[in-house]
Amino acid sequence: MDKDTGEILDNVKTFWDDKYAVFNANEEIEGELNLANQNIDLKGKKLLIVAVGTGKEVVRAARAGAQVYGIDVSSNAVSNARAMLAANSLSGTMVVGDAAQTSFDGNFFDVVWGCSVLHHLDHEKWAKELDRILKNDGTAIFVEEPTFFNRVFKFAYETLFGKGRIGRRRKRFIFTRRGDEFEKPMEESDLSNYEDQFSIEKIPYKFMFIEKISHVVFPGNGKMYALFGKVDSFLLYLFPRIKWYGYSYHFIYRRKSPGN
Repeated sequence: MDKDTGEILDNVKTFWDDKYAVFNANEEIEGELNLANQNIDLKGKKLLIVAVGTGKEVVRAARAGAQVYGIDVSSNAVSNARAMLAANSLSGTMVVGDAAQTSFDGNFFDVVWGCSVLHHLDHEKWAKELDRILKNDGTAIFVEEPTFFNRVFKFAYETLFGKGRIGRRRKRFIFTRRGDEFEKPMEESDLSNYEDQFSIEKIPYKFMFIEKISHVVFPGNGKMYALFGKVDSFLLYLFPRIKWYGYSYHFIYRRKSPGN
């Protein structure tokens, strides 16, 4: 690992440690793990959650009967997930680490799951690690992933903050880029890293276009997000096919059959 990469990784860890420094392990958790409408019974399944975050998804997976494992670069996030499990009388194995370089056995997981995490990863490394740890008949589900599939988004983002992943601007004019130093919305070229081993189903998630403007003009303002989101909902009602040009997608990874 070169010095610049090491510094970036340290900055990413610090970013998420700060984000998860304060949490409430006793917070009531409702709902189920978002499986993007896949018909999967999690009972008894070995399931890896990539980026445990608040710990809520770990609890939802454990409640569904999965043997839950979790990994996160943030030690605070992992501590949170462990505390959440304990508070809900559930169990799981949570580790601090890089998902692209784990110590899990090969051919181990039935399901690998993540929410808005795929765009944080080194795709070349993660593709190899996912191939190694996922069972031959396993499924990987990544939900609510931001993308650059809409060229307007890509052009606007790169004009404001710069291209690539390294050295981008945090703020320009009234626009503020959220997130850590390494994340970047998914592109088709990123998905190509996985396509030798996996077929990838792309499912448009909640249509977001106008709302995304509020994220960079009014960062953290939930009321403005909701207001701009209503405009998106109306546009989608008028023009249903624009769902394919939104910001967020679900991705379902399945191993390719021999010869495909």
